Amino acid sequence: MRKRRMLALAGAAAVLAVVAGSAIAGHVTGGVKSYTGCLTPGEGVLIKIKEGNAPSSTCSGGQVQVHFSGGDITAISAQTGGGLTGGGENGAVSLSIRRDCGNGQVVKWNGSAWACADDSNSTYSAGTGLDLSSGGEFSVKEGYRLPQTCASGEAAVRNPAVGGGASTWTCEQFATADQACTSGQFANGITGVGALSCAAAGGGAVQLFEAKQSGSAGIPDDGVTRTYLTLNVPAGAYILFSSGLLTSEDNFDDGSSAHCFDSARVGFVDVTSAESLGLDWDGVGFFRTTGQPFTIDCRATDGADGAGIQAASLVAVKVG
Repeated sequence: MRKRRMLALAGAAAVLAVVAGSAIAGHVTGGVKSYTGCLTPGEGVLIKIKEGNAPSSTCSGGQVQVHFSGGDITAISAQTGGGLTGGGENGAVSLSIRRDCGNGQVVKWNGSAWACADDSNSTYSAGTGLDLSSGGEFSVKEGYRLPQTCASGEAAVRNPAVGGGASTWTCEQFATADQACTSGQFANGITGVGALSCAAAGGGAVQLFEAKQSGSAGIPDDGVTRTYLTLNVPAGAYILFSSGLLTSEDNFDDGSSAHCFDSARVGFVDVTSAESLGLDWDGVGFFRTTGQPFTIDCRATDGADGAGIQAASLVAVKVG
């Protein structure tokens, strides 16, 4: 009896060795082999082992058919209605993205499951100044392209369309803001980088000429033009500043008037009937003379009661 049990144990050990060896040998690249055998009751011995899904012979005498392999995964499945397909219960299995959607559709999550739906491609249209080709490439329209030849300090300026043609761009120079020449100098140009070019007037020192009226002078209402202030200057070009105040004791009668003006006509005041007096003028302008003086002249017509001029002045700056 003892000898028979030892033989049975030895046989079981041999069977296990064969199973273990076969299982190890069954691990191959790309798949895992499986085996089927019969488990005997009592001693738990595996017999009739054969590769595949059936033992080497039918299990009998209370034996139980068993199935085993060297793999750890029992099954992989793709969820029904999900974004994957494939899977399996044994061996080398694979998963892939679903390819059963219609043309132009993709798999999307609808809030509860993955399902096929149209692809929401972004669409574009060309706005002002842009072109959009059939291949989806944007470009700038010719009329909106900046010139590539502007020098340092120049700005690209768009010129309006002329005669039904397209607008064009050109390179222009502009002076930058908040610039000023130093005292005694004048701006005579703009540099290539937009800065003011300053120089003294006439290449030398600035010449200033000034004449002011002291007190007030009455203007007879006889319609005769009279000179009330004179500023003598040499021939040349000048910036002339003219100012003064025209007054009277009361309003003019109907048809009366009074006038004051400088000879360069950069500043003047005209008062007609029934207008209150007490009007000033203040003008500035460029004037050239061959040597004639600058003057302030006034006249008044009948009824311009008490017309007069005061606080008159002429200031001339020679610039060339």
